[in-house]
Amino acid sequence: MHNMEIKYLKDLRDNSTVVSNTFNLKIEPMPETEIVELEKFWNHGNPFPTALRELLLLAGHRCYVVDYGIDETRHELQEFVREEMVDHHKTIARPFFVIDVYNAATQFLFVYLDEDDDPAVHEGYYSHDAAIWITLISQNLSEYINSLINWKKSGQNPF
Repeated sequence: MHNMEIKYLKDLRDNSTVVSNTFNLKIEPMPETEIVELEKFWNHGNPFPTALRELLLLAGHRCYVVDYGIDETRHELQEFVREEMVDHHKTIARPFFVIDVYNAATQFLFVYLDEDDDPAVHEGYYSHDAAIWITLISQNLSEYINSLINWKKSGQNPF
């Protein structure tokens, strides 16, 4: 599937399919060539943090614990969120990558690309008029993904 050793998202690698009720939920990987293209466009050619690369390698096309929304590609998802931010007069000065959209796309989850190899996960609300519209939801991407996998395995809805 890929050449990269998985360091942070072993639970996702080891649980590529989860049976939930009567559905088999599967992840679908993204080729490394697509990840490199995303890095060129969204991170000035610099590699993404390792945990984000692992998420994309393992489940960049489909993931049962994050919602990529209705966009066909992760590139379109990044553009969608940035267009919504412009429409709601919101900006993020640091480089970032969106990993999830939800609640009719009024909220999104993202990681900053200038943090360590297992970056924190933040949530942004477009519709908030308050000065503080971004909140920290997890110290590490791996901890966040692992907690959602555990929820799913126990029959809960991670969303």
